[in-house]
Amino acid sequence: MFKLVHPRSWDPVVLHDWFNLVVIAILNVENMTYLATGKGFELFFTSAMVYFLLDTIFVGVYPQSVKSPVVILSHHICTALYMLIPYTHPQYQWCMAYCMLVEIN
Repeated sequence: MFKLVHPRSWDPVVLHDWFNLVVIAILNVENMTYLATGKGFELFFTSAMVYFLLDTIFVGVYPQSVKSPVVILSHHICTALYMLIPYTHPQYQWCMAYCMLVEIN
């Protein structure tokens, strides 16, 4: 972790992988909580949007951190736009939760 103090000594690929492992694990817990209780959608939605925003910025700045940066960036932008549907139409919140189950992989 101390390697992050010196930007030239850390690997964007490793940092991106660890970021994804931690954040997606948190998103999965929030998603399962929402699916089990029907509560906490706002937290889940906000966390997912923040994840997509941060990951989009990171991949945009460090495209070498992933194998297909254009695909990842396109996916994040499309997903964030589609996520506005359950946000603006609460009756579809369950759809987002079930679609996000793909992140369990």
